[in-house]
Amino acid sequence: MLRFWNRLVRLDETRLVKRIFMFYADSPNNWGDDIRQIAEMLHLDHVWHRQGLFDIEYAKSQCNVMMNHEWKIEVCQKPKLRTYIQFKHDFGLEPYLRHISITRYSRSILAQLRVGILPLHIETGRFKNITDQETGNIRKLLPNERVCGICNSGDLEDEIHFLFKCHKYQDERVHWEALLSRNINGYMYLTIDDKLNVLFNIEWNVLIKMVMQFWDIRKDTLYK
Repeated sequence: MLRFWNRLVRLDETRLVKRIFMFYADSPNNWGDDIRQIAEMLHLDHVWHRQGLFDIEYAKSQCNVMMNHEWKIEVCQKPKLRTYIQFKHDFGLEPYLRHISITRYSRSILAQLRVGILPLHIETGRFKNITDQETGNIRKLLPNERVCGICNSGDLEDEIHFLFKCHKYQDERVHWEALLSRNINGYMYLTIDDKLNVLFNIEWNVLIKMVMQFWDIRKDTLYK
């Protein structure tokens, strides 16, 4: 829209399309009014009022800043993105989505893990009904009751437990951690938050292989 505005502004004053545009530019609820609102949103309303040319690259950068800000606010408000917000810091397309060697199934599993909808018990437990021992009423499992049924540790089965804590995958985890330690100096001494950043933002190719192996073990354990 801003590019088209620039084209109109550059037209000769005698051009019919420009004369019509300028005649209705100040009218509400039309294309010109949409441009005015965009300009105000980008703090460029002075350009609209003097009918100047928009700096398209600057407008793009301002849009990106605003979108990134709004995105951060929205993701922090969604409980399912509890893990996502620990490693995803800026809006943008992830490298693994462009990698042609990754299968569609593997890409799907990783995407589900990232956004908190992989069918771990923290997610599937929301659909499970139980009888409340105190009231005798039927109710849904509370989040803190959705424990891991793979290792029977009594810990909540969320993304952190799946990746770093579940005893069922310990032997396999040792293998992947050794590989990550060779790639990332001091990996074993990182906090879980730092490990998440390494896995999802740097070593995502290792993460995919590790997650797929863990997921196959989980399926075999639950559904064999």
